[in-house]
Amino acid sequence: MHGDGDWVVAAASVLAALIGIAGGYLLAIFQRERQKLQFTIYDAEDLAAGLRQHGNFQVLWAASAFTTTELILSTIAVRNFGNCTIENLEFTLTIEGERHFSQITAATNNLALMSQIRVSSSNPPLKDSSPGIDWHHQVKLPYFNAGEEFRINALYSGKPCTPGIICRLPNTTVNVISLAELQTQLAERRERLTFKLAALVPGLFMMVLVLAIAVFLRPK
Repeated sequence: MHGDGDWVVAAASVLAALIGIAGGYLLAIFQRERQKLQFTIYDAEDLAAGLRQHGNFQVLWAASAFTTTELILSTIAVRNFGNCTIENLEFTLTIEGERHFSQITAATNNLALMSQIRVSSSNPPLKDSSPGIDWHHQVKLPYFNAGEEFRINALYSGKPCTPGIICRLPNTTVNVISLAELQTQLAERRERLTFKLAALVPGLFMMVLVLAIAVFLRPK
């Protein structure tokens, strides 16, 4: 009886050692510093579409002294997906094309984070009724903690466009993705996770069974 249980005890010991090694390896990977910045670009909203349905209404933008029938809002979510703080975050947001007006603002419920975000524009003021071409806006933040997120809202005239993101930071992975692409990726991850869990359950059951037999056959 004892001889029959020796191999089970040995197998259980080997399995426990392998589990410990794998767990330690995964923990080391998880704890390693990762700087990962993600920009998620939402679908543009045509804010003047409702007005156009009721006639040829025009929006007067007093700050730039021009009128328009097209006023677009693009939203970009910025998130630190890494596990460490990103120092001196800085990036440029571009609105391409000829436009009479383009402006960005930052938004977040985190008041402390909001107070640190600085936005500016490098385009010169328009001197006449001619539109500006390819507007460039800068966003700066002294530090961006892991897990934090804020939004950049870009309001501009003309046709909708996909805002461009220019960002280059040392030792940082930068990912620019649309909302539709993000939703597709999340659905694929859920499918992969479900498949992995389904494949893992039989193995875990066998490990538990071996350990239970080892305990039962352990010499008293």
